[in-house]
Amino acid sequence: MGRHQRNPPMVLQSSHARPYMAAGLLLAMTFAAYWPVKNAGIIWDDDEYIIDNPTLLDPSGIWRIWFDLRSSHEYYPLVYTTFWLEYSLTETDLNLPVSHSLNVVLHALCAVVLWRVLKRLGTGGAWFAAAVFAVHPVAVESVAWLVERKNTLSLLMALLSLLMFLRFEDAVEGDVVPAAAAEGDPLPARGDRRSFHPVPYLAALGLFALALTAKTAVAMLPVVVLLLAWWRRGRFRRADVVRMVPFFIVAVALGLITVLVESRFNIGSGTPRPEGPWSRLVAAGWCIWFYLAKSVWPVGLSMIYTRWNVSPATAVSWVPLAGLLALFLITWSRRSAWARPVVAALLTFVVLILPVLGTVDIAYFQHSIVADHFQYFALISPVCLGAAAAAGFVGRLAPSPARRILTVGGAVAVLVVLSCLTWHRGALYVNSTDLWFDAVRKNPLSWAAHFNLGNDLLDDGRFAEAAAHYRQSLSIHYLNSRGHNNLAALLAKQGKNEEAIMHMREAVRLRPADAGLRTSLGRLLARGAKLEAAIKNFRKAIGIDPDHVQAHFLLGAALMKVGRPDEAVDELRRALELNPDFDRARRYLETAQKKVARKRKDAS
Repeated sequence: MGRHQRNPPMVLQSSHARPYMAAGLLLAMTFAAYWPVKNAGIIWDDDEYIIDNPTLLDPSGIWRIWFDLRSSHEYYPLVYTTFWLEYSLTETDLNLPVSHSLNVVLHALCAVVLWRVLKRLGTGGAWFAAAVFAVHPVAVESVAWLVERKNTLSLLMALLSLLMFLRFEDAVEGDVVPAAAAEGDPLPARGDRRSFHPVPYLAALGLFALALTAKTAVAMLPVVVLLLAWWRRGRFRRADVVRMVPFFIVAVALGLITVLVESRFNIGSGTPRPEGPWSRLVAAGWCIWFYLAKSVWPVGLSMIYTRWNVSPATAVSWVPLAGLLALFLITWSRRSAWARPVVAALLTFVVLILPVLGTVDIAYFQHSIVADHFQYFALISPVCLGAAAAAGFVGRLAPSPARRILTVGGAVAVLVVLSCLTWHRGALYVNSTDLWFDAVRKNPLSWAAHFNLGNDLLDDGRFAEAAAHYRQSLSIHYLNSRGHNNLAALLAKQGKNEEAIMHMREAVRLRPADAGLRTSLGRLLARGAKLEAAIKNFRKAIGIDPDHVQAHFLLGAALMKVGRPDEAVDELRRALELNPDFDRARRYLETAQKKVARKRKDAS
């Protein structure tokens, strides 16, 4: 790759530029391409995970973030610490432009550190690879979607860990054989190796642990380090494996915590991938080729892609996996010649994408088995291979002014095109309604896209359009309790109370243990003068959640309407105990107490 280049051009090999200038240019390019993202809004589950997360609003929430696995739906404490700090600084709501800008900064820093890692590895086109990663549109979802800060933050920590480990390794080994060296080049002699340097090694281990607390999908970093060792030297050594043992231990420990929390909060009793193991294996081939294609041709990107149903019973379903295996075997057979970097890049890509290929269940799989944010880490591999191949090709050309102009022009053209695609994609995140319209247009059979678009249209007061998309969502996936709930609320606003009750009953049937849904059904029944049925549902809601303020209040109000003020007093008092500032409950309580006093007076 890099060793056989002659007079490498400045654009592809930035050794002629000062490091701070090259880093500054990477930062400037990233900020320019992602400029619209600073105005991005709240997307999808940002509300549930960040905006309405009580732990982030609690001044003492930092302890719960790190030591209470029940404090959030995910155990990514480093990520939620950043949001907690933002809330602590503002003391009110998040400053969204600042939050989104921080995501852009993290992504830009990832590009800079990636460049330094590639420089230390000695790959060709290091700066160009980092620049392509910085402005690649596939990364937009990870940068513009606020809750996906776990991607940008974990990758930054992981790259810093890798950089520190490479510094440690080079200090111990002396000058490591360049990756592009021929198979027969000598390894450093044992006597040339230097003493053990614990500081960079421990720093690498600590940074890796921090990366895992941002997202455990980076758990495959130790495998990547071993692949890099093979790529650089042409073989594994016992020392390479031994050095990775603490990394594997930390990865397994934090990975098990993530699986536990994910299965408890985000998956529950069901499974987002009901397909069997053979179907998952076949689908893995489809996913890998899909991600490789998006790396090379990043068009048609969508918030939600079509969910494939891959049957292992049909021979054609096995073609992608067979093609992948054939590619590996062909390149492996030529690993001693030109294909060692290709084998290393291919294996690295698969390893980095492995956690999201169906090996473990992820809640998002109910919508699609592929997603742009799943590819964020693995994107680095094909980008680096492509940049190194381009640098190697240009380096073999005869030096000339025309070659330099062609090289610079081609590199600039690639970066400009990618930046424009990223700008356009990032602009969709400014208005989530536009983002979901785009998703529905590209994937009309996505119930989640229709549901989220309905939510945005409802917020915009476009009730008829919202109802149409809620109905479309339910026609695709009728067992969506939130869809029934939201459509019921919308129908109630339109005065269609009976139809609203029908959909709310379906929501309760699908989630009978949800106190909020029981309370909402009771409210609709009370509005329709079905007070006894309403009272029954309010009592069931309280049985599920004894501290449900609205259930106690609405039960008290319903009991007053049916002439049972003495029972109403107890419920209204409980509502006030739970929320002393509930003025409406206080007024109702005063009225109920007067009725009870009058009733007793009349009885006496």
